[in-house]
Amino acid sequence: MTKRPTIAASVTALFTSEAPKRLVRKLDTDPQLADAWDWQSSGEEIVVTTDKGESVALRPRDGVVGAHGDVRCTCLLAPRCLHVLAVVTLLDLAVEDARDVEDLDESVCSDDARGSEALVGLRDVNPAQREAALALRQAASAVLIRGAHSSGAMLQAELLRAVHGARIHGLPRAAAAGLSLVRYLRDLRAGRSSFVLSEMSDCMLELLSVTEALAKQQVAQSAIGSARRTYHEAGSLRLYGLFCEPVVSHSGYAGVSTVLCDDEARLYTVSDVMPAEAERALGAYDASADIGGSSIAHRELVRSGLYIQGATASLDGRLGRGAKVKASRAPASSWFDDAPEKLWSLSLEAQLDKMQLALQQPMLERKAGWDLVFIDGHVLGATATGVAFRASALHQGTTLELVVPMESERLRFRDNLAVLGNASGLPLRVVGRVRLGEARHIAALAVAPAAQEIAPAAGETSEPSLALPEPWGSRVCLGMDLLTRSFFANMPSNHGPQFTSENLLAVDPLAGLRRVIERSVLGGMATLPPEARPTIRRHAAQLQASMMPAAAALLLALLDAALIRGRDQEGKRAGVEALRFAEHWSRAARYEAAAAVSLQRALWSSI
Repeated sequence: MTKRPTIAASVTALFTSEAPKRLVRKLDTDPQLADAWDWQSSGEEIVVTTDKGESVALRPRDGVVGAHGDVRCTCLLAPRCLHVLAVVTLLDLAVEDARDVEDLDESVCSDDARGSEALVGLRDVNPAQREAALALRQAASAVLIRGAHSSGAMLQAELLRAVHGARIHGLPRAAAAGLSLVRYLRDLRAGRSSFVLSEMSDCMLELLSVTEALAKQQVAQSAIGSARRTYHEAGSLRLYGLFCEPVVSHSGYAGVSTVLCDDEARLYTVSDVMPAEAERALGAYDASADIGGSSIAHRELVRSGLYIQGATASLDGRLGRGAKVKASRAPASSWFDDAPEKLWSLSLEAQLDKMQLALQQPMLERKAGWDLVFIDGHVLGATATGVAFRASALHQGTTLELVVPMESERLRFRDNLAVLGNASGLPLRVVGRVRLGEARHIAALAVAPAAQEIAPAAGETSEPSLALPEPWGSRVCLGMDLLTRSFFANMPSNHGPQFTSENLLAVDPLAGLRRVIERSVLGGMATLPPEARPTIRRHAAQLQASMMPAAAALLLALLDAALIRGRDQEGKRAGVEALRFAEHWSRAARYEAAAAVSLQRALWSSI
C-alpha cells in the first residue's frame, strides 16, 4: 500500500475555502470518499485515481504537501473540484512543531538563563497576537456550538486558518491545541478507534483556556508556549537506566522513550520518535540511541546507563544531543543501586503529593516523570482488566490495579499482564504511570523481581519467583519484552484468583456535570435545549447535596448560556453568542477537571 504524505494545515484550509460550498456539503456526507480511490506512487509524485478516472497528483517534499501548487487534478474544475477537496481533507495533518528538533549550539542556554527560558514570568501580548488568539477562540467556539459531529470540512478549514494565524504570530501553544482539535474532529468523523471523547473534551478546554488568557495585555510565558525546545547546561552526569516505554502518539508518531536517573534521582529521557505506525516502537527498541558519540541500543541503554560530559537537558528532562555533548556507556545498572533506590524509598503518599503539585503547573513546566510512581509489593491475582497488586508497608499496603497503558496488538502490555496475573504471591518492584481519573489504578510500564528474588535459590520458597534471562538485566519493559511461564518458578498450575476491581466511588458526584460537558463537545448546543432544563436542574441539585454548590451554579449558568433569547430586527429568533457559551463551558470544564483530580486524590488516601 502506498504511503500517504501528510499535508500542511494551511494548505488544507486554503483548498477548502476555495471549493464551492455545495462540494463541501457533499464531502461532509462522505468524508472518507478518497479512501477507496487508487493511490499509487509515481516517481516523485503520489497519483490518486478516482473511480471515474480523474487523477489527483500530489508532489510532497520530505513527505509533506506544503504548498498549493503541490496538488493538481486532471478535471476541468481543478483546483476547485471535489477530487482535490476529498484528497487533501483525507491526508493527515503535518506536525509543524519544532519542539522535537534536537538541540543546536544556539539553543543551549546557561544555568543563569534558565529562569527566562523555563516558561515562567510575564510576556507582553501584541495586538496582532491578541487578534490571532481571538480568531482561534471564535473558530473553536463555533465548533462547540455546532458540536464535533456536525463540524465538517468548512468548520475545520476555519479552525485550520486560525491555527495558521496563531503560528505565524508566535503562539505555538494555541496553534498546537487547535491542530490537535482538528485531528480529533477528523478521527470522529472517520470512525477511528483512536478517538476518545474525554481527550477531545480536554483538548477543547486547553484551546479555550489558552486563547482566553491571550486576550490580556500580559500573560505568563507558558500561555505563549515555546516553538522550539530549549536546552540548558547540565554538566557531567552519571545516569542509570530505568525503563523504556513505547510512544504511539495521536498525531501519527511512534517510537520509544528511555528513562534514566542521575545520582540525585532526577529523571531524564532519551527518545527516538518519528512519523510511523505503532509497530515501529518495537523496532526502535533495538535502534541506537546515538547520544554524545555513544551508539547504544535502547534495549541495552535501559539496562546500563551513561557517563555524560557537557550534558544538556530541556526543562522536561529530555537529554540534548549537541556536538559538544560527550557520552560513554556505563556498567550494568540495577533498580537496587543507590541512586534508583531513592525513587522507591519515598512513600506512596509522598509520591502522590509531588504529582498533585505538578498538576498545578502548566504542562510545559512539569518535570520528566511527574506522573510516575515507584512501588514495591506482590501480586494478588488477575482482574478483568489487569493485575491486582498489594503495595508494601512503605507504600501504605494499598491494593492497586496494574492496567495496560495503551491498547495495541503490536505491543506486549496485555500479554505480560496476563502472565503476571497468574503469579499470585510474586514479589515485584513496579514503575507505572498514575491514572488520573481512576483512583488506585496504575498503568504498568516496567517490573523487576523483588530484591530477594533476583537470584532465588532452588526450593527456597514455595511462592512464585521470577528469574529473567541475563541480557534483560533483571527488569522487564512491559511494552517491549515478552514474559513466558518458563521464567517463573513455583507457578500455580491453575490460574490465579480472580479479583473484582474495587468500586471506590459507587456514586460519582461529578458524573452529571461531566456528561453535560462531554455531550456539549460532541453534539453542541443542541444537547442543551429548553426541555433539558428539568434534567439539568436535577444534576445541579445532586451537586448541591454533595456539597458542591459552585459546580451546581456553573452547570445552571451553562444551561442559561445555551438558551436562545428574543428576536432580531427582522423578527427572527436571535442566536446564541458563541463566545459567551464557550466561556461558560470552559468554566464548568475547568471546575470538573480540578474537582475530579482532588476527589481521586482523596480516594487514594481513603485506605
